[in-house]
Amino acid sequence: MQKTSVLVFFSLAIAYGAQASSPPPPKRGISQKAAHALVEEIVKSRYPDATVEPSGSAASQHGLDADFIGFSALAANPGGGARVDSYAVNRWTGDVWEMQGSVCTLVVGKRLSVLQKQTRRIFGAGANIDLHYRSLKPTECDP
Repeated sequence: MQKTSVLVFFSLAIAYGAQASSPPPPKRGISQKAAHALVEEIVKSRYPDATVEPSGSAASQHGLDADFIGFSALAANPGGGARVDSYAVNRWTGDVWEMQGSVCTLVVGKRLSVLQKQTRRIFGAGANIDLHYRSLKPTECDP
């Protein structure tokens, strides 16, 4: 009986320890407004006269799943807006992907990184975001 109790105790301790060591998921997803600000930071540095527009509903944005928010950068054009670039923002981490067809590139930059850290802090996603959330890539992208 005592061996069984000790075994159960250690099993629970191991299970609890494994659970406690993995970081919790973000409290809530990043808002569309916050995601827009992240993309705007990138677009304004590349195309000062361009505007950033949402790409539609979450389910239809460039074929994106619910983990991403899509945006298009539109060039200032007297005859009407012309799309310059497409972006997808991971709603759990604030990671921004530039999408060129099925080729996607994770966008990095010093000013963007500062803004991402502030955004993550506001929305409850700390520095130790679960690897699952960090490894997400838009479904339209090549593996």
